[in-house]
Amino acid sequence: MTNATCTSSSMCIIGPGGSCSLTCSNKYTGEAQCTADSQCYWDTVRSSCGPACNSIVSQAQCGAAATCQFSSGSCSLQCSYKYANASNCNDDMYCMYNNATGGCENTCRKAVTSETSQAQAAECNAAPMCTYNTSTRICVPDCGQLTTQPLCIGNSRCLWDPQSAYCKPVCNRLTSATDCGTQPTFCWWDATSSICNLQCKFAYTNAATCSADSNCQWDITNRYCKASCKRATTSASCTSNVECEWDSNKCVPLCCQFSVDSCVASGNERCIVYTAGFMGDVSFQGKICAKTCPFTYSQQPSCNNDVNCMWNVAAGQCQESCGRVAYEAGTAAEAACNGTALCQYSMTLGCTMTCNAAYSDESSCNGNVECQWDNLRNKCGQRCGLLPTLASCTSNPMCQFLPNGTCLTQCAYRYATPRRCTADSSCVWNTAAGQCMSGCSQTTQGTCGTDTSCTCNNGTCNPRCDTSCVSKTCCAQNPTCMFDINAGSCQTTCTQRDQVACAAASGMCTITAAGSCVQLCQVRFPNASPTSLPAVCNNDTECMYDASATQCKQTCSFYTNLQDCATQAMCKWDNTSSLCTKQCAFDLSEPVCTADPTCEWSRSALSCNQKCVFRYTSASACNANPGCMWDNTALQCTSNCQRLSPNQCAQQAMCFFDVKANPPCELTCSNAHTSPVACMADTNCFWDVEHLSCNQLCRTIQTSGYSYGRTMPADRVKPVPSELYGPMVLLCHRLYETI
Repeated sequence: MTNATCTSSSMCIIGPGGSCSLTCSNKYTGEAQCTADSQCYWDTVRSSCGPACNSIVSQAQCGAAATCQFSSGSCSLQCSYKYANASNCNDDMYCMYNNATGGCENTCRKAVTSETSQAQAAECNAAPMCTYNTSTRICVPDCGQLTTQPLCIGNSRCLWDPQSAYCKPVCNRLTSATDCGTQPTFCWWDATSSICNLQCKFAYTNAATCSADSNCQWDITNRYCKASCKRATTSASCTSNVECEWDSNKCVPLCCQFSVDSCVASGNERCIVYTAGFMGDVSFQGKICAKTCPFTYSQQPSCNNDVNCMWNVAAGQCQESCGRVAYEAGTAAEAACNGTALCQYSMTLGCTMTCNAAYSDESSCNGNVECQWDNLRNKCGQRCGLLPTLASCTSNPMCQFLPNGTCLTQCAYRYATPRRCTADSSCVWNTAAGQCMSGCSQTTQGTCGTDTSCTCNNGTCNPRCDTSCVSKTCCAQNPTCMFDINAGSCQTTCTQRDQVACAAASGMCTITAAGSCVQLCQVRFPNASPTSLPAVCNNDTECMYDASATQCKQTCSFYTNLQDCATQAMCKWDNTSSLCTKQCAFDLSEPVCTADPTCEWSRSALSCNQKCVFRYTSASACNANPGCMWDNTALQCTSNCQRLSPNQCAQQAMCFFDVKANPPCELTCSNAHTSPVACMADTNCFWDVEHLSCNQLCRTIQTSGYSYGRTMPADRVKPVPSELYGPMVLLCHRLYETI
């Protein structure tokens, strides 16, 4: 049990060791057992067991104990329990012997000896169970000294505890959660307002005043005021109140607790008003506030078993049934029905589930006279002849709206054979596509537009892609059409669309930086196999294959800002050119790699990498990569010598080319070694004691059959291009001249 749970129970207390245990009064009923426990004390006046005063640390807990008093920072027995004779009693400045009763009593008069009111108040408030009356300037007994119920309840600062027969301070005098917790029977701590309040059952005695406090609620069955649902902080404490339920990690009232007028607003989407009589339900009269279907059911079977509910497969949740929606709407049933997902209104059947939502197979779909099966999309749709408006007609991809105001099944769905197709003057048979389609024989743009299955392009009336084809094969026959794998229908190609139409087909098309509409690379190669897709994708200049996502994507250059570029794992943003470019690691060939000035090709690893100069900006980070080295002259990171070609090696002052070495390009001795020991340990170097530097041995400098060495005759020494070897050549000239 947590400390908070422990202190919230009137039967429990947190002991000196920090553990929660029963209070002494609930633990022991006899004097012998009580006095045997050092943490308890037997109250001879009340014949009950209470806490031992010296075990109490908190002033509030001390004040709540019937036998204790708090003074000078500690809790001790009250005068009546502390002293048995007059002498000892009167020697205590806070006690006085009452000769009439023959007992020692607490007193407030002896504590005050000063003349000024400020000093008197301080002395009075320091005395146990005393309080200073600023109006009368008198130190008077506080709650603990009011030993009878009439005296206690007559003081507005006190409340009577009938269980312990003791007078205690009212809750709002307890200024902390800890102090408030010492009186869980009467008080509770409001963390929001930081106020200790009287428990609802003591604060209010009728439903009106109780319900007016948001922290309380009226128990209709037992007719008393109790804590409201929102005050419960755990599921267990919440559900222990039969009028509450645990929802979304908080305790809320059951919907039936709300009035019809406040149902929807107070329920926060959990609650809805139901009217009696739907589907013959007479379990209640008039209207009630009920829990909505999404919050009642989480599984399809239980949802569909309730006539008020139906399962929305697409949303994966339960919702109010079409019939219940229309029933509650009354005269506005048609509008409410058609405005609800999965519902459609029929003059004959009323508000029912849409054909698509109700049926998932051809047989059951066609078995409903209001539905018809779509073979292309493998789904059920509403029968065209029952759709009365242009909007409702064209919403069904199997239908076309005619100039005479009727909705008709398109030619492709009406006729399956050439003979029947051509017998209809409005239809033509497309041999290449192997299907019937609208004739679109209108001669003007205006008349062409009156048939929703046709569109006018460059003065010619043609069948629309989305209404003319019922198969992928048909769609592929028309260069201005493409098959939309998302919608499962034939659509106008991206290149034929303006920006508005392009944005409307975001699952298939995208707008380039130049403002043109192009097909997304993800859907550009629907017939490519998983093994052929990488090559097919990369062969398209607008696309690149992402192996990690096994997907074809637009090339990095398609993204025109840092934010969009950063979302692509294969791309990087070049701040210099403000362009989005492919990361070097994804360039799979040397020509493509070297075409990017920020990349370099590794012949040993046969891979493309970002150049060191673009990768690191500090010497430590640069040198930590074995493929890079820091150039102290240029103050930048560069590729290490071993990765350079002969020409690159010759142009890098830090490197030396030795055709006999492997690899042939190495760091010059002066850059490789800074100490004589390391220098002389390298067979290609020698230590120049005059200049205190490591230099290349002359015999290691070779090119095109010419070499320098100490054993060569002077007449065979030939010059080597200084731009290739730099100062090393000149040094060897000097060394040879001294031999």
